[in-house]
Amino acid sequence: MRCTRPLQQAFTGPSARSSASPPSTHIKVSGLPKTALPEDVRRLVQKRGLENVTAISMDYNRFRPTGAAYLTLSSQNSVTRNLRMLNNATMASLSLRSAAVPDPSPVARTRGSVGRQEAADKGIINGHGPNGGIAGNGKNVIVWGLPGKLPSDGLRNYLRAFRLSDENGQQSIVKIEPERLSLTSRHLVRCATPSEAYRLVRRFHMTHFSEAFYGDRYLIGARVVS
Repeated sequence: MRCTRPLQQAFTGPSARSSASPPSTHIKVSGLPKTALPEDVRRLVQKRGLENVTAISMDYNRFRPTGAAYLTLSSQNSVTRNLRMLNNATMASLSLRSAAVPDPSPVARTRGSVGRQEAADKGIINGHGPNGGIAGNGKNVIVWGLPGKLPSDGLRNYLRAFRLSDENGQQSIVKIEPERLSLTSRHLVRCATPSEAYRLVRRFHMTHFSEAFYGDRYLIGARVVS
């Protein structure tokens, strides 16, 4: 009889164990409507009876929703059960996909407020990953379609009727570097409260920037980064 013991040892030895990924405490849910909010995902979690979910983070690509969200669990022992409970889940008639994933948090989150500010000054904020790679609890708004050469101070003056936030040493308005040559610009606006962020969106989304001066040349959009 052919012996298979050496082959088994090859897969169960120390080198194989050391290269294994650490147990996951995160689940990625894909296939969500691009308009989905954390509240929608929270209702899904409750409806499906998921356990030990401590945080919900929407996924972004340059502050554009990707149709995915990350669930953070307090225990790795809940991952398998939660994945089973998410089997065949839907939202707005869309079939959802779920999988255990490594910690999706960007490394930049560990640099503190000073490091984040340095990154912003260098145009490193790019809006990728959970919550676009920033923290704000619904206080942040991404505004796009603005004139390409508009400086942050110019936008600050345009938004002077709104309460913005400069807490923790972070600038209230950060211009996002474009991926390619563009005649328009995008800015991250930090508001003082979530209600102020939504008020800003209601006021400016799908309106023309400085219409009295530019006419209908710049149609702007605004969205809260959840």
